[in-house]
Amino acid sequence: MAPQPGVPAQERLIARFRGHGRRLFWSALLLIAVSGATAYLYGNLPEPFEDWMLLAAAGALVFFGAVLPLLIWSSRSYSITTQRVIAARGIGARNRRELSHMRGYTIAVRRGILQRMWGRARSRSPTGARRRCG
Repeated sequence: MAPQPGVPAQERLIARFRGHGRRLFWSALLLIAVSGATAYLYGNLPEPFEDWMLLAAAGALVFFGAVLPLLIWSSRSYSITTQRVIAARGIGARNRRELSHMRGYTIAVRRGILQRMWGRARSRSPTGARRRCG
């Protein structure tokens, strides 16, 4: 339903998305490898090592190699509404950058051969600002 003439249109969400999940491939592979190695080595370590050392090392590897990249990936989101484009990042304190459609801008799309094979592209919307979000 269209609004009455002179009344501003309500902003509606068109799309909300994150970066490609392919970035988490190595994290997932590390998680599987650490789980398998920990299960195999638990109780079978050489004499100077103990099981708690294995569990501590596995926990540190999983945290820094799998959990932290997942948190960073999930903290960045992009939204397209009927009136603006929003790039947000951050877990506790959110940092948002907005670009109004009314302002007028250009979008440059660049695709290499690998990006074409994966069905993705790098899009850039130069706004004149020097700070980067995302």
